[in-house]
Amino acid sequence: MDTTLRYSKAKRVTLFGAFANFLLSLFKIIFGWLGSSQALFADGIHSFSDLLVDLFVLFASKISHKSPDELHPYGHGRVETVGTVVVSLVLIFVAFGIVWDAVYSILHQVMAPVGISVLVVASVAIVVNELLFRYTLLVANRIDSNLLKANAWHKRSDALSSIVVLIGISAERMGVPHFDAVAAIVVALMIMYQGVKWIWAAIQELIDVGVRPDFLAEIKETILDVDGVMAVHGLRTRKSGSEIYLEAHVQVDEKTSASEGHFIADWVQRAVIRKFPKIIDVMVHVDVVDDLYVHEGILLPNRNELMQTLEPAWKELPSYAYLRVMTLHYLGNEIAIELVFPLSVLNNLQEASLLFNQYKESIQPFQYIRSIHIFFAAD
Repeated sequence: MDTTLRYSKAKRVTLFGAFANFLLSLFKIIFGWLGSSQALFADGIHSFSDLLVDLFVLFASKISHKSPDELHPYGHGRVETVGTVVVSLVLIFVAFGIVWDAVYSILHQVMAPVGISVLVVASVAIVVNELLFRYTLLVANRIDSNLLKANAWHKRSDALSSIVVLIGISAERMGVPHFDAVAAIVVALMIMYQGVKWIWAAIQELIDVGVRPDFLAEIKETILDVDGVMAVHGLRTRKSGSEIYLEAHVQVDEKTSASEGHFIADWVQRAVIRKFPKIIDVMVHVDVVDDLYVHEGILLPNRNELMQTLEPAWKELPSYAYLRVMTLHYLGNEIAIELVFPLSVLNNLQEASLLFNQYKESIQPFQYIRSIHIFFAAD
């Protein structure tokens, strides 16, 4: 999904929730004061504090959708992850607060006040907050935002805290003391579970835990379907907010040219991004051998070093002065050499065989040279 559209959806639902929380907090505080309900008044203060959470969510969402820059080449998606941790911590603190109040009311025989206005406002708050929860969660799932998901559950905590007030009033009317406190503890455990769940998910993202194995298997199958790809290994992923970055090693035929290997890598990138919209960047390493089985510690000579080794023997050969092209294929721990000479260096086919044997003999002392092939091109 386009980042501008994604932020627009997140902004809309967050502002809507903030406005609703503002109205709810006013009603709860006013009617809690008029109805002499400390529980509803406190719940109103709680709802008012949620405005700060909504503003923080809005700020974090805005920053996380900024485009990559020189200091943040991978974008700002991790801001959303950090925001998820903060909102989840708020959830957990809210849960502890509910448990504390519930235990206090049981130990000190605190009874919820009875009042019709309190009952009505608490009921309205439950409905509004539940609708806010469902709306926010719906948008969060559509744009795949853990920050919004955590904020959605924060709104449900408001609904559940209002339920506690409502249960307390109803229970007292029916002569069942402390039923609201027991319900509050159950509710708090639910809220706490969600907070821990989102914090754990955010921590996993911050320490670069990869995507699920089944999702990784789907990516591998997609890459293997690309023409020219013989094998895939070294798949690695990292998440930044809702975005995924992928790194893969693809094995191609050992005779594949550098330009064709680059072309295959481009097609791998297109195929993956087309099928998995969450993956926004694919780094493809093209291998001509399975480097999982390449022995570490063996450092082959580069072109200049190799020429310094071979030239003393090759300069003694009369054909060397006519060498047009030398192509090196680094195949794991070995090198394959291809030489191209003009056809004019040969007087007959027997000379081709002689020339080949001369160069083949020159590479015998070097075990890291797998083979040498000689081609003749028209002048």
